[in-house]
Amino acid sequence: MAKIDLSGIHVPTLEEIALSMLSPYAGITFEAKAEYDGSDKKLYNFDQSLSRLKAAGYTRHPRPQEVFGLLIANLENKVTAEQKSIAEDMLNSYGEWLSAAMERNKDKLTIYTDPEGLVWNGSTYVMENFTFESKRDFSIAGIPSTKLVDLNQFGNDLVEFLYTRKFAQLPQAMCEDGKRAQLYLPADGQILPAGRGSFGSRFYVGSYNYNNRASRGVVPSSRAKK
Repeated sequence: MAKIDLSGIHVPTLEEIALSMLSPYAGITFEAKAEYDGSDKKLYNFDQSLSRLKAAGYTRHPRPQEVFGLLIANLENKVTAEQKSIAEDMLNSYGEWLSAAMERNKDKLTIYTDPEGLVWNGSTYVMENFTFESKRDFSIAGIPSTKLVDLNQFGNDLVEFLYTRKFAQLPQAMCEDGKRAQLYLPADGQILPAGRGSFGSRFYVGSYNYNNRASRGVVPSSRAKK
């Protein structure tokens, strides 16, 4: 019988399994693959994506903490084979929508969790029966909008809220040139859905007047997928 080489396969330790149970993505069932159109992910408006994933039996888009919790664990080889496959698909092709929206009001940034009712009208997103699960405010004094800003320019409270860790604790791969984590804030007075990544920069989070991203759904384990 031929021997199977397992030297390159990481087997999670009991400690890693215990930590994963306490992770931000614990209890979350991710859609295993985003929907594809040929070799690249299919693109949707935020509201179209939400409708698609609900029709497929999912509850919502993944929250930033769930996504980055999984991506960080993957970079540190602390995931199962199934989780690794999901993380690698997240990083493939186009960036994906998050279950979050951002609104700037001068020096204050409000992040809405699980927003619904942000509808693309052909030129921008407008609120139609807008709802959300929760919201949190952060100071962004002195930080410009409508451009990518390195993550280390933001307060640790905002960084940890989105990425699950302070900037200094992020894996080196998320801090390197070209792939480094960054934020793109909406213009003052705008509320826009948030998404993660693109072909060139996998780890940024942006809320800008951009209509199309890839679609991935999740469902909490307390609810069975239909």
